[in-house]
Amino acid sequence: MNRRDFFRNTGAATLAAALPVATLAQEPAPAGERRHPKVRTPNGWTLPYQTVDGVKVFHLVAEEIEHEFAPGTRAKCWGYNGSTPGPTIEVDEGDRVRIYVTNRLPEHTTIHWHGIDLPSGMDGVGGLWRTEVTEIVGVGQTRDLEFIAQAGDWAFHCHKSHHTMNAMGHEVPNTLGVDQSGIETEIRKMLPGYMAMGEHGMAEHQDHTDMGHMPGPENTLPMMMGKGPYGNLEMGGMFTVIKVRDDLAPGDYRDPGWYRHPPGTVAQCISRDPDFGNPVRRAPLPPATAPVSTAKPGGHEHH
Repeated sequence: MNRRDFFRNTGAATLAAALPVATLAQEPAPAGERRHPKVRTPNGWTLPYQTVDGVKVFHLVAEEIEHEFAPGTRAKCWGYNGSTPGPTIEVDEGDRVRIYVTNRLPEHTTIHWHGIDLPSGMDGVGGLWRTEVTEIVGVGQTRDLEFIAQAGDWAFHCHKSHHTMNAMGHEVPNTLGVDQSGIETEIRKMLPGYMAMGEHGMAEHQDHTDMGHMPGPENTLPMMMGKGPYGNLEMGGMFTVIKVRDDLAPGDYRDPGWYRHPPGTVAQCISRDPDFGNPVRRAPLPPATAPVSTAKPGGHEHH
């Protein structure tokens, strides 16, 4: 048996066994159906689906929620379907899958998929979607990466949060959802031209820069990476775009422009109704009975 056949035959069991937060339980399968392991996510849940014309249809809702990290320690977070982390999406190898995404956040959003072989037009990088793996590269180390080059524009980026945030620094509080209008007025008395940002998400930074309202300090760049075919490339920091084409001539290193996606390989808008589809969500937390923690965020030196 070669390597490809091995992974094809092991299917979903191999994928599920690699998940660090899930356990497996074998359940009896009805007569005539394939037996497969059921994924159990500790402290989590599995997103239900409907089968429509042989396609498993899931519905994700990106929204602001209140999450309790420990008794009495709550925070406003962004998550999916009422929880963070979001629910487990479970499918079998060979399934046809359709995923609807409703955005209830105060800014636009995309879903960036990991470890799933998709057309680049469905990879979910803002303005640009591709499967990738994660590789740790330490100080002074190098890595040679070999991969199957599928046509498209692919994201190649760092996953360290303090790298992806670029011009931001450590120990900066998260101002998500905070009304900064009063503070902004007071700070402008000392620093004319100051503009608060972060109330509705990090995409504000690029928008302010584009409009000329909030230029960054000297020798720095905004937290976005310029313009893509569908808008701002919303992965700042250590990030690059790999352009793969099937029709490049040998030795031709000119920029081929943005990838021309074949029909049907780009995510599309289905509805602008925020209540579209009546998706399943986790029940909200009951009112807090203990004071909410106001612990100061710390840098890596505290961990």
